[in-house]
Amino acid sequence: MNELRAAAGDALQVVYIMQLLACLELIHSLLCLVPSPFMAAFTQIAGRNHILFACVFCLEEELLRDHAVTLWFLIVFWTVIELVRYPFYASSLFDACPVYLIWMRYTIFIPTYPLGFGTELYIYYIVYGILQVQAAAEAVTGVPPLHTVRMPNCCNFGFDYGTFLIIFSLIAIAAWFQNYLYMFDQRSRKLSAPPGP
Repeated sequence: MNELRAAAGDALQVVYIMQLLACLELIHSLLCLVPSPFMAAFTQIAGRNHILFACVFCLEEELLRDHAVTLWFLIVFWTVIELVRYPFYASSLFDACPVYLIWMRYTIFIPTYPLGFGTELYIYYIVYGILQVQAAAEAVTGVPPLHTVRMPNCCNFGFDYGTFLIIFSLIAIAAWFQNYLYMFDQRSRKLSAPPGP
């Protein structure tokens, strides 16, 4: 199990870098260099950045210690999606996309999107549990839970990250479902046979 934790930790370092580079996709979408709508790219990147940097990065040691397998699932599902998506985009730039890659791009999401998103929700559930433990310890330590701001403070502003995580998860479910249906619509358009003469 220690090898799994170490390997997951090493893999996460690469995923952090790759996810930061994925932010360039927003610029590519705005410049029409990739066939991806900006809002679809934004929601995916914002969602991934949130779970990766606000949750996993900030609680990496605890998550690796107790949930290394879950992190591995997240890495695998995200990687499978990207190993198809980016070659598809690259070959599409040169109008040289092979048929099998088009088929894979519009088919691989069917199992990987629900599995990846389910893993993300499970990580949010784990993080929420950690926040509850931190909230219970706050009376003793005086330290609020991760990303939580208690009042009173100089800005007269309070923020409860646990509540935000619940609301974010509910919005993410609705957005994910809409994006999943959009991908099926894209699939039917891209994989349908061209109309006959």
